[in-house]
Amino acid sequence: CHFDIRAAEQALVFCTQALYHPLSPWEEAIVLNLWGWRQADGRRRYVTVYAEPYRQDALATWCAALALWLLRAAPPRRAPQVTVSYAQAALAADVYTQIATAIARESALLGAFLLDPVRQAVGTTRGGTLTLSWASALLTGEVLLHREGGQPLTLAVATRDAEHSPMVAPIAAAALHALAGETVPILPAFM
Repeated sequence: CHFDIRAAEQALVFCTQALYHPLSPWEEAIVLNLWGWRQADGRRRYVTVYAEPYRQDALATWCAALALWLLRAAPPRRAPQVTVSYAQAALAADVYTQIATAIARESALLGAFLLDPVRQAVGTTRGGTLTLSWASALLTGEVLLHREGGQPLTLAVATRDAEHSPMVAPIAAAALHALAGETVPILPAFM
């Protein structure tokens, strides 16, 4: 594997624009490592990420900004379908409002994305879609990002005091194995 600093910095600049505030050092580290590390064929080294912050809201909007980058960075012929699921419907609605405000505020983002407030979705002219939704299978304190089409990506967030749902528990277990030094292709981020 090699580290592509240009790809990492592009993702970091975009996420900062979408969030409209500086990222914390641990948020930066996740973005840089996720997009910077590449395999010899150019694909991302990590396709699964597990992040464990103290508070769910710490990464709730950040996950949506990362999902927007997945749409924006997709090759021209690809139209990825990205879903960010939250344990609470109110949080999904709040994050959609924040992302819509960020898109309206940045002219570079406004031209690239189409807002669909009825579905709480953001689209691209190529057909890519980010949907912010509520998932009854998630437990309080969990957020799950999933990308279909092209190279898949799963990002699971669970607060430190959260019980793990069946959807997040295997990812959390794999993160612990990665921290133990086992060769598991997962990026663990325990904050």
